[in-house]
Amino acid sequence: MAEEDYEPDDVTGYMMKGGVPFSFTLMVNEENTDRLKVAKEMQKMYAEVGIEMKIDAVDKETYLDRLVSKQFDAFLGGWQLSYALDLSFAFRSSNILGGENYISYQDPKMDELLQQAFLASHEGIYDAYYKLQDYFSQVSPYISLYFKKSVLMMKDKVGGNIGATPLNIFANVQEWTIS
Repeated sequence: MAEEDYEPDDVTGYMMKGGVPFSFTLMVNEENTDRLKVAKEMQKMYAEVGIEMKIDAVDKETYLDRLVSKQFDAFLGGWQLSYALDLSFAFRSSNILGGENYISYQDPKMDELLQQAFLASHEGIYDAYYKLQDYFSQVSPYISLYFKKSVLMMKDKVGGNIGATPLNIFANVQEWTIS
């Protein structure tokens, strides 16, 4: 933040640039108590590093209307993905208007990789999704703050025949190795 000319304000504790605090508003749907708790924890963590994060807790209808009309600084939301993994709904350029690409993400290369992954044959699916995941990690259109139910993350030291499935991330754990 110092590289961008932000300096801490002794009175507020927030990082300031030209007398304006580094500040943004996080929209959350108020009936989702888990998201409200997460938002409050985020607010504390951002304050510790000098960023003012305001929470805008709104009813579900307002939340959805503002997502579609793109009237937010940031939002706390979630996805429930089907087992037929297709992320086009959230990242394809053609889904900006009238779709669920709420952040208006537009990237021709991402569009092509999504298309290749969705249409991949059984033999090519691993390679197609590997390329998609690699590109996704390079451009980072979203930042996942937490996973409500489960996620499988591991160091490079874990290997072997890792056969995680959507219903059991520890499937065949007996075949995993640690180097």
